[in-house]
Amino acid sequence: AVERSKGSVVHGVLYTLSEQDFAHVGSTEGVPIAYKWQSCHVVPYQGNCIDAGQRSLNENLATATQAYTLVSSITITQANNPDYAPSKSYLDLIIEGAKSWKMDQNYVNLLEKTPYAKNLLFPEGLAKSTLQLAEWRKRFRRG
Repeated sequence: AVERSKGSVVHGVLYTLSEQDFAHVGSTEGVPIAYKWQSCHVVPYQGNCIDAGQRSLNENLATATQAYTLVSSITITQANNPDYAPSKSYLDLIIEGAKSWKMDQNYVNLLEKTPYAKNLLFPEGLAKSTLQLAEWRKRFRRG
C-alpha cells in the first residue's frame, strides 16, 4: 500500500488492466476492507537503475501519467504496529520483483532492510506458495 509523505518516492511497475482484471485485483487484494483505490500520477524512470526514480523527479525528464494505486484502509497507528508487517515470503517477492525490474538501487536496499512479521502461524508466510499455485492453475486451465 502507498502512504502519502512529502518528499518521498514510490517505486513500482505500471500495468494496463481491463475492467475485469481491475475488479479481480481489487477483490484479491482486500478492497475495500484492507485497501482502497487512490488516483495518483506516475513519473517513469529515466536513465540507469541506480537512481533513475529520483533522477526523473529531480530533472523533470518525464511527463506524469494518471494511474491508480492501492492505499491502506487501516489507520496509521495500526500500520506502525509490527503485527501489520509483511511476511518474509511477501517481502522476498517484492525484493525479487524490484531487482527483476531493475528498480532504483536505493529502493532495493531499503526493501532489504525492511522488517518482516515474525509472529505468523506460518513463519515464512504463504505469499510465494500462493503465487506459484495461481501460476500453476493458470497454466493448467490454458493447456
